[in-house]
Amino acid sequence: MSLAFPPRLIVFDLDGTLIDSRVDLCNSVNATLAHLGKPTLPEAVISGYIGDGASMLVRRAIGDPEGDSTDEQYVTKALTFFLNYYRIHKLDYTYVYPGVLESLEAIRAAHPEILMAVLTNKPVTELIVESGRCTGVRCADGDTFRAEKAVVSTIHIKHLVDMAPTALWGQEFLEGVDRFTISRLTATCSTFLKETLHG
Repeated sequence: MSLAFPPRLIVFDLDGTLIDSRVDLCNSVNATLAHLGKPTLPEAVISGYIGDGASMLVRRAIGDPEGDSTDEQYVTKALTFFLNYYRIHKLDYTYVYPGVLESLEAIRAAHPEILMAVLTNKPVTELIVESGRCTGVRCADGDTFRAEKAVVSTIHIKHLVDMAPTALWGQEFLEGVDRFTISRLTATCSTFLKETLHG
């Protein structure tokens, strides 16, 4: 198949698109509720809570549908148990949807020049830096993801700078973040990305 305007990158969602992780997520939520002494929920109910990340999933399950609980200590306790439990049981029943692997292989064979990536809304806690370059991320549940070309993030820049050693960013960049003037920050971001990705 010939593409008039072939994309440079194809980004796939993971849960519910490439893999079915619903049962393991639901089981982990119910294990969390049982740990907290709360009644478990039907799988169909929990499934409706999935889609906005682990924190919101747990908040909804414990009865905080708007995500505005004032008892953050309780939420943190619930989320920590959920993440620890899910880390162990995340592959109990999770499977790749039929045809996914064949489709990915077909795309790679037909268009080897097109990069492919997976988008995740897992909470990132740390940038993995090797030889002065960001090569991946570490998530709150302990999982790590490595990048072949580059790490792309939608995290607010003021939070992003806390996820890697200060020396990596450079003083000029950090000063731009502190002031957060758009024109200045855009210029320093462009310089930083150019130097980081292309050496």
